[in-house]
Amino acid sequence: MDAYEAYIASPEWRQKRQEALVRDGHRCRVCNASEQLEVHHRSYGPSLGLETLDDLTTLCADCHKEVTTFLRRRRYRLQAPDVSDYGRVTPARAEIRYELSDIEVSSHRRITPGHAQRQASEPARPDCEGDEAGICEKSED
Repeated sequence: MDAYEAYIASPEWRQKRQEALVRDGHRCRVCNASEQLEVHHRSYGPSLGLETLDDLTTLCADCHKEVTTFLRRRRYRLQAPDVSDYGRVTPARAEIRYELSDIEVSSHRRITPGHAQRQASEPARPDCEGDEAGICEKSED
């Protein structure tokens, strides 16, 4: 449990939370809802536990989520990322090894009757290499 979670679970926080709820009439300061109320810190300074009642605002769960999202967007939009804070995604240098291996080359040109690279609009022509029936001679006429 970190320091913030420990503080939120403390009797000191419960007392301050109750004071903020009473001050705000047990209502959300944004939409006036009376259910699922949470107490929002307006600032998270180094004085956690020493905040004043003016630093606390009662919000319903939905409004608390919206306010927090808005504040985070505004805060992080103004910060330019510092690339030195991040590790490399890819290694600085990758070694690539090329190994020779025995590759079997198929003789598909001698086996298949048609040319594998023909255009779709061309009719299939038989491979004339080793033509025993004389088909190529007849088709060229």
